Amino acid sequence: MNIDFHYYAVKTIALASGFSEEDAQTIATFSEYVDDYNPGDVGRYNTIPQEIIDKQNSKLILTEEEKREYITAKLMREYNAKHGTYKMPSKQKVDKYFEENGSIVPNFRRISTGFSLSECAKEFCQKTSVAPFHFIAHDSEAANTKEGRFTKPAIIGDDSLISKYLENAKKEYLSSNSTTKKRALMHIGMLLHIFADTYAHAEFSGFNEDCNIAEVSDVKYTKDGSEVPTTDKYIVDYIMQQSGVYGVTKRISAAGHQMVGHLPDYPGVSFTFKFEKPERLVERNNTLIFTEVSMRIFDFLYDIRHEKEGKDSNAAIAQIRQVGAKDTYKYDETNLESIPEGRRNFVKKLITAFSSTPISTFEESWLVTKVVKSVWGKIFGGSDKSPITILKEIWAQVLNIPAESYQYDPSDVFALDDKNIKDENFYYYNSYAEDILMGLYPEDYIQ
Repeated sequence: MNIDFHYYAVKTIALASGFSEEDAQTIATFSEYVDDYNPGDVGRYNTIPQEIIDKQNSKLILTEEEKREYITAKLMREYNAKHGTYKMPSKQKVDKYFEENGSIVPNFRRISTGFSLSECAKEFCQKTSVAPFHFIAHDSEAANTKEGRFTKPAIIGDDSLISKYLENAKKEYLSSNSTTKKRALMHIGMLLHIFADTYAHAEFSGFNEDCNIAEVSDVKYTKDGSEVPTTDKYIVDYIMQQSGVYGVTKRISAAGHQMVGHLPDYPGVSFTFKFEKPERLVERNNTLIFTEVSMRIFDFLYDIRHEKEGKDSNAAIAQIRQVGAKDTYKYDETNLESIPEGRRNFVKKLITAFSSTPISTFEESWLVTKVVKSVWGKIFGGSDKSPITILKEIWAQVLNIPAESYQYDPSDVFALDDKNIKDENFYYYNSYAEDILMGLYPEDYIQ
C-alpha cells in the first residue's frame, strides 16, 4: 500500500471512529512513517527516557569495558554462525554505551522500517526491514521456514503475531495517560501499517524467492470495469525496473512484489496473478480488499477508543459500528444491502474513494510523473492537479471535512540529522520496531 491508504485512509478511518483530530493525525502519521523511516546509516542516539535507563541499569552490573561491549539490539555477534548469508554487517554492531567527553553514556540503535529499492536486494534488508514491516509472516515459526514466510491476511483476534502486537498496543493505549497517550497512538499507527499490508501483500514473501514471480493479466479499473492501458503506472514501473533505469541490475530482486511493480498497492484496480512456484491463479479486486481491511481497522479503533472514553455522543459514529449479523467484511453489490444503513453508507464512501484514486498517487521520479499525468488527464478530464491535491480532495469528501485537514511531511516527524533528538518518542519508535524483530526471530536475540 502507498500513502493513499497508510495516511489518508487511516486518518479518515480514525476520525470516523471518533478519535480527535490530533489523535487521528498521530495514528495516521506513524502508519505512513513506517514506509518513510529509512535513516540510511546507523548512528548512536542517546535521548533515552530516564525510566528506560533506570530499568536497564538496575539489571546491569557491568564494568566500563563490559558496557562498551553490550549490544543495544541484543543481536548475537556470531550471527553468521547460524544464518550463513545473513551476516550482520559490522556497522550494525552498536554498543549500548559509548564514550563521550570521557564519560560513558547510553545510546540505542535505529531500526529501519523503510527501505530503498536497491537496499531491498540485500538479504539483511529483506530480513530486518522488508519482511517484518511490510510482508510479515503469520508467526515466528512461519517466519523462519521458507515455505511459510509469505504473507497472508491477518484478522484482529486471531493467533497471528501482528494481531498479538495490536492487542498489546491496545492495552498500552487503554492504560495511557496524558503523558503517554501519544506514544501509545504512535505504536498503534505503526502496527496498523503492518496489519494493512498483510492484505495488499498477501501471497508474497519479503524475501528474494521464486514464489514471488508472477505474471499479471486482466488488469481493470474497478470504477467502471474498463481495461487499464499498458501506458499506465504499473507497466511503467515494471519496464523501468527491468531496464535498470533505477541504476541497478536488470533483475533487481524477487523480494516482495517487485516483479509485478506496485500493482498490489493500487486501490482502484482488479487483476489476476499467475504465480509460478507453486503454480496458482489469484484473482484480486483491490478496491474491495482495501475496503475490507479499512473496516477491520475501523472496528478496532472504534472499540479501543470507546472502551477508553465511554459512551459515544455522536450517533453517526455508533451507527457505523453496527455490524449486523451478516457482515463478513466482504463487501460487494450482492451483500451491501444486508448490513445496517449507517455502516453501509460509510462502506460505500470508502469504495468510492478507493476506486477513484489515480493509479499513481505519489512518485518521485519526474519521468513516471510526466507519463502518469498524461494518463490522469484522460481519466480525470484533463486535471493538472498534483497527486497529493487529488488525494486530499478524494478523502475529504468521505467525511465532508476540509481538504487541508490532511497534512503529512515525513521531515516533520523526527529531526533525523540531529544526533541528540529530544523527542523521547524517537526512542520508543525504534524500540517498538525492534519488538517486531524480536517476535519474528527470537533465536537471533540474547534472551
